[in-house]
Amino acid sequence: MIAVEELPSLDELHNLIDSVASYPVNAAALADLATAEGADRRVIEFYRSFPQDEAFANAEDLTARSEQIQMMSTEEQDQPWEVLRSPEE
Repeated sequence: MIAVEELPSLDELHNLIDSVASYPVNAAALADLATAEGADRRVIEFYRSFPQDEAFANAEDLTARSEQIQMMSTEEQDQPWEVLRSPEE
């Protein structure tokens, strides 16, 4: 999991998504594109954290899944330490 302070903003993710030329695209290609486009290190690391063969069928799929992961990561790390360390019921 990426630390909250290391997460890219949704605007940064959308900027990269807007520059994808064709679909389907996988996470490895997104990390490479982010590097080539001069994206912030946080964007590059965000897509490197996905399984590299993870494929996105179209822009809507990529946007939805990127936003979901970004928000889930933020919510999880905003939890108190006790909640994160407690056993599952």
